[in-house]
Amino acid sequence: MQLAQQLYEKFKVITYPRTDSRYLPEDYIATVKSTLGKISDPTLAKHARTVLDKQWVKPTKRIFNNAKISDHFAIVPSGQIPHGLDEVQEKIYDMIVRRFISVFFPAAQFEITARITRIEKDALKTDGKVIIDPAELGLRYPAAIGLEADAGVAIEALLAALAEPRHDRPDQEAEIKDARAAIAASARAGYGADLDLLQAVRAAIPAPGLLVSDLPALGAREGGWWGGLVAE
Repeated sequence: MQLAQQLYEKFKVITYPRTDSRYLPEDYIATVKSTLGKISDPTLAKHARTVLDKQWVKPTKRIFNNAKISDHFAIVPSGQIPHGLDEVQEKIYDMIVRRFISVFFPAAQFEITARITRIEKDALKTDGKVIIDPAELGLRYPAAIGLEADAGVAIEALLAALAEPRHDRPDQEAEIKDARAAIAASARAGYGADLDLLQAVRAAIPAPGLLVSDLPALGAREGGWWGGLVAE
C-alpha cells in the first residue's frame, strides 16, 4: 500500500489507492478512453490501442457501476506518463496498467477436449484446453512456429515442425555430456545419500518408464528433499 500511495501522491500516475472497489463511475467512459490512449509502454500500448480500435469500452455494469462504489472507485492509471519510478514502483504500476487494459477484453475462447482411456476395468480421464480465440492467440505466448488456428490445425502444425530434419551442431553432443557431468557433480555434492536413493529408484524403473523431476509425494523424506532433482 505504501508503494501505491507513492505512485498516487508523488508520481500521480494512479488514482486514489486506498479502496477495495473494483468498479468505475458510470460517467468515466471518456476518461478511460483518454487514459488508454496515453499508455506509453510499447508492449502495453498496442493492447490499449486494440481496446480503442475495437470499441470495447462500453457502458457495462460489469465495469461502470455507481452502485458498487462507496467513497472511491477502482485503482486505475491516471493518464500521467510515469517518470523516475524505481524497479519495485515500476512493477506495481505495470500490474495496475495490465489489469486496467485486460478488463475491457472479451472473455477468451477455448476448445475443451476430454479423453477417456480404458485399461481393462479402469477408466482414466484426461482433459485438455486449447485457446482458439484469434484475438488472444500470441498475447501470452508468441507463436514461434505459427500456431494460429483451432486445436486440430495447431497440433498438425506442431507435428509438421517436429518432423523437420534436425541440424545439430557437431559439438552439441560434447556440450550435453559436459553439462550432464556438471549437474551430476553438483547434485552429488548437494544431496549425497538422497541421490543414491534416487539412482536406486531409477534403476528399478523399466526401460520404457519415465521418472519426472517433480516428485512431491516421494520427495519428502526425513533429512532432506530430492523431489526437485533433474533426472533422465
